[in-house]
Amino acid sequence: MSRALGYYEGPLREAIHRWKYQGKIYITPLFGEWMAKRFPDHWRTDLFDLVIPVPLHPQRLRERGFNQALLLAKEVSRRLGIPYRKQVLEKRRPTVPQVSLSGTEREKGVRGTFFLKHEKR
Repeated sequence: MSRALGYYEGPLREAIHRWKYQGKIYITPLFGEWMAKRFPDHWRTDLFDLVIPVPLHPQRLRERGFNQALLLAKEVSRRLGIPYRKQVLEKRRPTVPQVSLSGTEREKGVRGTFFLKHEKR
């Protein structure tokens, strides 16, 4: 399930770029607040067991230095009272940056990339 907070243009696009590509992680609480405020417009929080961030490939994580999805998951989790777990998915192969791709190209590009991690017993 997904929803957008706004159109990916203008000030929102600029803020997202600063956050993701310039390491301005101080923006995370603002994005988390916006997402948490809009969440009940679309879903009931009691229907969710977990917030799961989309993992970065280890190579991209080294380049960027942080996983913006993990930071956002923590923030949304805290604000909504829904637990988060970061070790649920893994990204097994790198993908090209998605920013300039169409929706269809993005879907095709990530197909077969994400897998459930097996828990050790």
